[in-house]
Amino acid sequence: MKNNYEKNILLLIGISMLTMSLIFFEVLLTRLFSTILMYHFAFLITSIAILGLGVGGMVAYKKEKIRVFIAKYTLVLPLSYLIIILGIYIFPFLNNLIIYGILAMLPFIIGGTIISSVFKEKSSISNRIYFADLTGSALGSLGILFLLNRWGFMYSLLVIVLFGCIGSLLLTVSLWEKKKIIAPLLLLLFIVIILFQGIWIESLEASFLAYYTSPNTVISYLQNTKGVRSIDFIGWNAMARTDVIETLDARERIIITDGGASAPMMKFNGNLEEIEYLKEEIGFIPFSFGKKEKNLIIGSGGGRDVLFALLGEAINIDAVEINPLTIKAVEKHKDFSGDLYNTQDVNLFVEDGRSFVERTEEKYDNIYLSMVMANAVEHSTLALSEGYVFTVEAFEKYMDLLTEDGKLSFVMHSRADVFRGLNTAIQVLLNRGVEKNNILDYFVIINGTSLEDTHSSSDAMLHMPLLMIKKSPFTEIEYDKIQSIVNQQERGAIHINSSTVLSKYLDFSKGKIDYAALVDDATLNLKPVTDENPFFYNFFKGISSTLTVLLLFSGFMLIKIFRTIKEEEIKRSSMYFALLGIAFMLVEIPLIQKMVLFLGNPTIAFSYILFVLLVSGGLGSLLSSHKIWQRYTGTKYLPLLLIGFFLFSQNMAMRTAISIFMDVGMHLKLIIIAMIISPLGFFMGMPFPAGIRKLQEKGKVDEIPLVWGINGAASVLGATLALIASIKWGFYVSETIAGIIYIILFLGEFFRKSKLEII
Repeated sequence: MKNNYEKNILLLIGISMLTMSLIFFEVLLTRLFSTILMYHFAFLITSIAILGLGVGGMVAYKKEKIRVFIAKYTLVLPLSYLIIILGIYIFPFLNNLIIYGILAMLPFIIGGTIISSVFKEKSSISNRIYFADLTGSALGSLGILFLLNRWGFMYSLLVIVLFGCIGSLLLTVSLWEKKKIIAPLLLLLFIVIILFQGIWIESLEASFLAYYTSPNTVISYLQNTKGVRSIDFIGWNAMARTDVIETLDARERIIITDGGASAPMMKFNGNLEEIEYLKEEIGFIPFSFGKKEKNLIIGSGGGRDVLFALLGEAINIDAVEINPLTIKAVEKHKDFSGDLYNTQDVNLFVEDGRSFVERTEEKYDNIYLSMVMANAVEHSTLALSEGYVFTVEAFEKYMDLLTEDGKLSFVMHSRADVFRGLNTAIQVLLNRGVEKNNILDYFVIINGTSLEDTHSSSDAMLHMPLLMIKKSPFTEIEYDKIQSIVNQQERGAIHINSSTVLSKYLDFSKGKIDYAALVDDATLNLKPVTDENPFFYNFFKGISSTLTVLLLFSGFMLIKIFRTIKEEEIKRSSMYFALLGIAFMLVEIPLIQKMVLFLGNPTIAFSYILFVLLVSGGLGSLLSSHKIWQRYTGTKYLPLLLIGFFLFSQNMAMRTAISIFMDVGMHLKLIIIAMIISPLGFFMGMPFPAGIRKLQEKGKVDEIPLVWGINGAASVLGATLALIASIKWGFYVSETIAGIIYIILFLGEFFRKSKLEII
């Protein structure tokens, strides 16, 4: 008995280590693909790869000699991490998403096979295994932050392989009587330790051939335009990979984030006369007129925007930059950039721009944002990412922070985002009491291209346009000043006073059309976005092709699995686990996205929300089989009803918390989030092990890998549905759908003898 107890302890620790390593691998894979692929392709491949967990469950379905099977695959898992990550990293870029998808899926298939097999072999302690599974994943979601921030990419890979080896070793000891395979595991550990000595790490870190040869990166773009002389800085953290590129233009170096976003760092020795050429840039225009006693620059990057402000004789500049590695890169090149962020007139804040404006009490003459979510390759790939600096609520806050004569300026990418930004500004101005017949006096739009291009096609040739919005109407003096510098720069004016090519907006100001007709576009969705669905760069009127592919792929996979099931009772059980997987992701995805605003950092939001949900879910799983819980609840499925209740009630609590505690410190925010989310996560951890125990009671142990795999595959479908619902209708709709699913599952418990029986 004691021997079995000790083996079970080793088993649970081993499962935790393996699931921790899988989460590590998932994040590392996301970081890798985010660097070499466009955002939507990185999301697509990573999501499809996670379907491998479901495939793994199918592989383990009804396999004989389960212990031999598990032992065989535990050896392969940590090795697969190493081979696949290094293989993608050091070999030239493959212009074939299918190959990348298959490679990325393999470790998840192996991991899914191992974990589902353990559930089958040890179904009597399924609640404890699920606890170990969730706890390991929770620790992994936080641990990867520390690894990437502290040690970068390659050292993190080393730790992932080591954790996988330790987990495999513990599972082998606990499930495999003949301990001959321990020696190969120890040998693998030895090889990994020898391989990853310091000199190897530095060499491998610099051998990112997939990145250097990818056509989707800024480096590729620079090679074809400005030319690349060298890479002066390489850094990895949990947020992104950051490089500094020296081009053939000796006046600048380019800071690149995740391969696609670029921020110029200009050569500056403190003498403003030597950078007078920057006055020819469109970004200088907002600082060329009006008051400049207090200025806010959001997304200051390499510091060029700060130089625009200094050239315009601005004083007291607050510069906000979210990526610490960008600031580290600027500091490392301070001899080149003039140590700009440590000059007297510049105050640096390393944090999210929206979070900063929510907590500051300063008043500004200028608030300036230049391509905050810049992607020099293709900004439309950001359609699935949040843009809280561009929501209606953000514009309202900007207006609150402006002085009476202050202005808000955006350098955008193209026609789509400048007009969505303009539509947002108009809605906010109307809400603040501006009459629509005066609305044209509150904004100016300048094209980033030449005057000739602008007149040839005012819509199609919009490139890097400047949108300026004032809290009060522009004056004739300001119009003259703007027109003068626009003429000097030989740029095209889209809208300056009565000189406008925006006939639709002119009709709106004259009352010929209403606001709904104004924001309607024949091909694009240019309606303002809110904090409830902050997908500013999603211009699709329908569903994006990325989400459509993922929806069809995951849905097709589930249908294929269900068609292989002949027994009606197993079909109902499979449906139960599929709905659990879908509902869980319909909750998790919007929770993470909402907390990006509250915590001010997408990486922290992802890791911490996942941590709280999984830890509390693990505790719920552990308690769910306890006699005291079962005695006082009376039914194993009461948690399903409680989850539905919490989902319908916690949205208001979350909104209240965000509005009240937005400007408090990070530690207090983390405590508040845990208090709100933990009860929900606690009950969400109970239905899955309850279903596993029910299968065991019915003598259906062989079906456990099947339903585990279905749950994993359905999770990807759920994540896709969550994004679609959030983008189209808002986060609350996604959570409401999840609540309905949980309540339907609960009601199924009371209709066991009818066709509504779930399990």
